[in-house]
Amino acid sequence: MKLGSVPVVTFSGTQYLSFTVDLNNSDGLVIEEFRVYINTAQSGTVSVTTEANLGNLGDLVYNFDGNENNTLTLTTVPSGSGVADMT
Repeated sequence: MKLGSVPVVTFSGTQYLSFTVDLNNSDGLVIEEFRVYINTAQSGTVSVTTEANLGNLGDLVYNFDGNENNTLTLTTVPSGSGVADMT
């Protein structure tokens, strides 16, 4: 996904990237790892075959897990059905 296609929202004067989730699962979604990389290379293709070469994605700018073992559980009622549940 290109950075320019990610919506930006402003909250209390600070801009944030906005990601929308359609869970479509009454059991919810568990996120244990979430990373954001920015790649300024002109190539539209990036090859990642192992965790060891994730750096091929570009510069790591956000790591949900960081130096800790974090878990985020998302649940919603009613679930999914093609409508954004969370932003």
